[in-house]
Amino acid sequence: MYQPRMLINGQWGVGGSDVELPVLNKFSGETIARIREATAEQVQQAVDAAQAAFEGEELSPHRRFQILEKASRLVQEDAQALARMLVREVGKTIRESRAEVNSAAAALLNAAEEAKRIDGETIPVEANPGSERRFAVVMHTPSGPVCAITPFNAPLNQAAHKVAAAIAAGSPVVLKPSEQTPITAYRLAEILVEAGLPAGHLAVVFGRGPSVGEQLLKDPRFSRYTFTGSARTGRHILETVGIRPVALELGSNAPTIVFPDADLEQAALAARASGYAIAGQVCTSVQRLYVHESVIDRFTEIFVDKVGRLKVGDPMDDATDVGPVLTDAAAERAERLLSEAVQNGAEVLIGGKREGRMFQPTVLGNVRRPMAVVCQEVFAPIVNIMPFKDTDEVIREANDSEFGLQAGIFTKDIKNAFYVAKRLRYGGVMINDASRYRAPNQPYGGVKDSGIGREGPKYAIRELTDFKTVVFNLE
Repeated sequence: MYQPRMLINGQWGVGGSDVELPVLNKFSGETIARIREATAEQVQQAVDAAQAAFEGEELSPHRRFQILEKASRLVQEDAQALARMLVREVGKTIRESRAEVNSAAAALLNAAEEAKRIDGETIPVEANPGSERRFAVVMHTPSGPVCAITPFNAPLNQAAHKVAAAIAAGSPVVLKPSEQTPITAYRLAEILVEAGLPAGHLAVVFGRGPSVGEQLLKDPRFSRYTFTGSARTGRHILETVGIRPVALELGSNAPTIVFPDADLEQAALAARASGYAIAGQVCTSVQRLYVHESVIDRFTEIFVDKVGRLKVGDPMDDATDVGPVLTDAAAERAERLLSEAVQNGAEVLIGGKREGRMFQPTVLGNVRRPMAVVCQEVFAPIVNIMPFKDTDEVIREANDSEFGLQAGIFTKDIKNAFYVAKRLRYGGVMINDASRYRAPNQPYGGVKDSGIGREGPKYAIRELTDFKTVVFNLE
């Protein structure tokens, strides 16, 4: 059994409430840890410590760099154990888990480098009549304590991105990981303490959203909030925190478009990797595949064949490609949406079956609006293939969604790639790659109901600092 603990003002401990939350191995269903929810007093103490750290001596940019760079190295040194933790608490495969550990280490290292690059600029106010003896600069200064709330599906990488950006920006951070996957967040906190992060600059509190999360949202001392999760919760955060800045990375219904000149093998491989990673439980997973009618039959044949080669099973096995979905309820929801689609004329080209939390990788044809599998975020290993005739038509179809996180395009025509990329209403457009691609240092975020703000250390740091103008009167 793992024994994750909370971190408050440099001290490790357990939650003091009577609410005990089991953490399950998502494949076997066994309990691998038990956490106690933080009390209101403990949450208060965590924010008190963060505020005190902010009001105390500021960590210099070089010290922030040293801490984050060392943390990155420690994550790499502990990669095997971290990957196995992720397999157990999330259910992602061991290969996916290794990739997440690498991404988390890269996020920490990128944030370390960006801590040394927080810059400003001079403003030529002296060019204005009456201001000839003025000199002005703009600087980015730490904004104050940051609240970070992370989801279940990438608990290490998401915590690394949010926590590292706050530390690099010079702000203490209080982290509430998902109560379903708190183990790797706890281990990341241990690593940061080992790397030299002083007391108060990071707190980790355990608990559910309606209790611990709600208390964090209502604490006026937080200067910023950064959240990844559902659009519904994102709206609630906005309604609760008022005018304080918020970064939200929310849901998606990611399209990938395959044009007739595309390399169909390349497109099929990328779409498979994107559509079924973490059993489809990624906000950038390919859900809608639009394929030009002149090549849809051939592409479908290739794609279905490749999906049929995926191995579903024990995520700790190196040969496994697809593990379980998070909960029985998630599997039941996916099965219900699939059944509704079939009843309305959709054709199951492969898959369509589940055993408990194990859901077979599924490809659907003959789908259309208003089927939920087309219009809603499914968050399961289900990919829809739909034909299109012309470019403007498929742009309209791809944009006809409440979400706008990332999209993919496959074409050899660079003019067409630019034309489509400029017109897709998405935060990121991948050319000759599927929608899931993400590098640790790219600006990452969406439009519409996919959220506001951007992750990626350089961009997140800008959002986690105050933009301050300082004017000198030289008279």
